[in-house]
Amino acid sequence: MGRQLARLEQVRAVVLPPAVQSIDALSLELTDARVLIGSDLHAWPGIVTTGMRSFLWAAKKLKPDVICLNGDTIDGATLSRFPRAGWDYRPSLKEEVEAAQAFLADLRKASPKASHVLVRGNHCQRVENALANKVPEFEGMAGTRLDDLFPDWTVCWSFELPSTTIKHRWHNGQNATRQNALKSGAHYVTGHLHALQVTAVSDLSGTRFGIDTGTLADPYGPQFRYCEGAPRDHRSGWVLLNYQDGKLLWPEIGAVTDERAGEFCFRGRIEQVQPRSLH
Repeated sequence: MGRQLARLEQVRAVVLPPAVQSIDALSLELTDARVLIGSDLHAWPGIVTTGMRSFLWAAKKLKPDVICLNGDTIDGATLSRFPRAGWDYRPSLKEEVEAAQAFLADLRKASPKASHVLVRGNHCQRVENALANKVPEFEGMAGTRLDDLFPDWTVCWSFELPSTTIKHRWHNGQNATRQNALKSGAHYVTGHLHALQVTAVSDLSGTRFGIDTGTLADPYGPQFRYCEGAPRDHRSGWVLLNYQDGKLLWPEIGAVTDERAGEFCFRGRIEQVQPRSLH
């Protein structure tokens, strides 16, 4: 695996963007590797969820070669197109970014040998969109791009692995994962819908997977007050992809089963993390 790690780092270094550009599609060539994917952190100051703690557990215990956060790392609550609901608390963008930076720093400490990739999500893009559309004079200045906020991560719109595309969103609705795999002709990994599920599509070309990586947030957290207390078909957790000889094996899901108790299910066992702050 050490030789494979060297290859991953070499490819990652080659595709790092110039200071004023962003990567549309980042590609990594790998054969035998583990790729840990979480998404939809919707970072919120003062909140450390079981999804976040279990993702850290996976980063330490499973020793993945690549860690990917697949969109909506920040929420951008104050930049939302939706009006504030009454006197609901909305953290400042600065507070959100600092909460996200703290978690991402912990992830890097837990996985110092891994490659770290951050895929843009629609909530992430609120930051650059607000500046580009309201104060375009700031274009090109340091600190105005998502890449500047997370300099230790490679930021991209989509992440390409062997026969696999990792992108924050594509199709919507209950059949999104099936449509993603069916229409792409490849394994397709998304977040956005917070569904945490794997759909297999088989035909004469073989079997490919449509994967939703769920959310690292609590589905009933304050980020989602706009749901007005209604039940939602959302699940907290993450996904592990295992590649052997360049082929994707059946995906593995780590699913939060009890938010308050810090419990999650992985490989047929209930595991537990301490329900306390990371810091």
